[in-house]
Amino acid sequence: MLKLLRLGAGPTEQWGSDPDVDSPFYWRREIEVYRSTLLAGAPFRPPRCELVERADGSVALWLEDVGEPGAWTLDEIGDLAARLASLRAPDDAPRWLARGWLRRYLAARAARFDPALEVWRRRDAILERIEAGPPVLVHNDFHPGNIFRAPAKPVVIDWAFCGLGVPGDDAGILTADFLFDEYFPVERAAELIDRVWSSYAAALDPSLVEEAEFAYFAGNALRYGWAAEWNERFAHVYRALSAAAETTLRSFA
Repeated sequence: MLKLLRLGAGPTEQWGSDPDVDSPFYWRREIEVYRSTLLAGAPFRPPRCELVERADGSVALWLEDVGEPGAWTLDEIGDLAARLASLRAPDDAPRWLARGWLRRYLAARAARFDPALEVWRRRDAILERIEAGPPVLVHNDFHPGNIFRAPAKPVVIDWAFCGLGVPGDDAGILTADFLFDEYFPVERAAELIDRVWSSYAAALDPSLVEEAEFAYFAGNALRYGWAAEWNERFAHVYRALSAAAETTLRSFA
């Protein structure tokens, strides 16, 4: 499979392509991930690839064909969540890893939020609490469409937003995107939210569970507040995410 990366070729204005290595949208980040040993020993692997720097400044990524994303059972989703729990920040984190992704994500979607939404009004306090958590390696787009079954361990693609986040970040994205993009029945949202969290927390270092819980539940309630009025299905998912935060976190209710 051929994927071409080029400065200025971001998919939308919101999700840009930036030459600045400190930007969340640094255009060569995925290349850096594939050239590094960042994922050595991780519970999933990137696709095998060959990189070709082209004369026009673009980079051709020849990626392993890993087939199509499949349907996942609840047990398999729980296994993915447990695998996420083992990710740690590298000892010497490269500069090109993205930082502050949730804050940048919210800024990009700010116009979609109802200013009267309570979680949006409280965003600064919620972000400060989340960002104070211990750093871990995160994918930042741990979407079911980016995860493929393979022998030994799953293959995960699209590492363009990879960075340093906090425990609970990717688990929250995994849960929400399974629901928003109809990889899992929305009427079973509460079941999925609970299974991902319980599987993730059980595999996590116990010292990280409290902060991960806040990032998972409160982070999702804030991250996806823009969906509260988007359409009926998205609103249904958002209500489930918000309700889970309110019933789990005393500090959030």
